[in-house]
Amino acid sequence: MDLPNENIKNTAYWCLNLDQGELISDEKAFPEASLFDFIIGSNTNEQFNKIINQMRVLISDVIEIKRSRFLDSYIGLNPRTLRGRALAFSPFFTCCDGIAASESRGLLDETNQPLKAFWIDLVVNLDSIEPLNLWESNKIDNVLLISWIPEKYINIIDYSISENGDESLYWLDN
Repeated sequence: MDLPNENIKNTAYWCLNLDQGELISDEKAFPEASLFDFIIGSNTNEQFNKIINQMRVLISDVIEIKRSRFLDSYIGLNPRTLRGRALAFSPFFTCCDGIAASESRGLLDETNQPLKAFWIDLVVNLDSIEPLNLWESNKIDNVLLISWIPEKYINIIDYSISENGDESLYWLDN
């Protein structure tokens, strides 16, 4: 999968000099909504399309905040040399049990959603979605939030994934 390099750069700069506590408190810089907020109570195809549009707007807002903060700071940063991994999160597969939040020490929230500082893209494969009930698996498996996890957090996130009971999180390079 080709990752949007500019978004990786934005994420790298955002996370570069922040420790874990600062990253967690820095979430206030982003819109409050969670992807999961859009899902609750939705169960029709029309609502599904509205959900996807709301998710796209939220992710665009998050990416724009990161981009505007570091607009002139890219000199010398090559995305191919960035150390990190791409993490996929399926908001429709999460069981919201809080295990990942606890095990990740706040890098994931109670719905398993990564910090917004890590977000780089929303992938929606509508071509493979048949007009079925929203909660049938062929639809929900085609919506993924992609995050770039800096190298220093990979072990924490990896452990959280292994302890988590659902299939909402996985590395794209596996």
